[in-house]
Amino acid sequence: MLDITQRCNLHCKHCYNCSHSKFSDDLSDEDMIEVVKQIIEVNPQSVCICGGEPTVRFDLCLKVAEMLTENDILVNMVTNGYKSDIKSLERLYKSGINSIQVSLDSYNPDIMNKFRESPIAYKNAVNAIYNILSLNNMPSVTFIPTKMNYKEMPLVGEFLYDLGVNELRYMPFIAIGRGRSNIDKLKLSPEENQELFWLLKSKSKELKGFKFDYGDPVEHIYLFRNNKEAFNPSYEIKSNGDISLTCLLYTSPS
Repeated sequence: MLDITQRCNLHCKHCYNCSHSKFSDDLSDEDMIEVVKQIIEVNPQSVCICGGEPTVRFDLCLKVAEMLTENDILVNMVTNGYKSDIKSLERLYKSGINSIQVSLDSYNPDIMNKFRESPIAYKNAVNAIYNILSLNNMPSVTFIPTKMNYKEMPLVGEFLYDLGVNELRYMPFIAIGRGRSNIDKLKLSPEENQELFWLLKSKSKELKGFKFDYGDPVEHIYLFRNNKEAFNPSYEIKSNGDISLTCLLYTSPS
């Protein structure tokens, strides 16, 4: 993961990065390019351009993707749909980005807009999905189930299925960053987790060929640590240049 910025147009309740529009500790474009050169020297299999919202530094997104792709490194990007008009998407794909992941956390605009604390969060995400499809590309769509939205997940799956998208990836809410201060409002109880399981199981029977794909964001730590044959390390480079094993482990202050 390469966070090219911690700035974001949204103020999501669960954000582990505490991203916001006025964050100012990002590396300069020149310094970020130097980081990318060092990544190329390491020669990873893939790099995911993340944030914050990466497209608030749109030109840098393009440059980073071009540099990595020219060196045969697979490039993906995550977005909330901030800059996802047709022309911008065409430029992103032309730069070499292989896949664009869009976050869609509800089929109800009011719920998603409240969750993301923006009146246009839902509109931007849905427009991004439509526009990616119109370019004959397949969006990768993700969902974070919380108390606010977990009952909406089957409806999001049905919405995607009708569009020809055959998968919705979901990951657990991680109570760090801004999510930690909202834990009581967001974290599912064991009973709610069980209800979600049965909701998805039932909907999966209706949507033939559709997959609700659970992804553990820290599996690379425990899955590969004792398996020398499956060497697949993963790291995060923060927008200020810090490097960590993952952003999704909370360390309690001593």
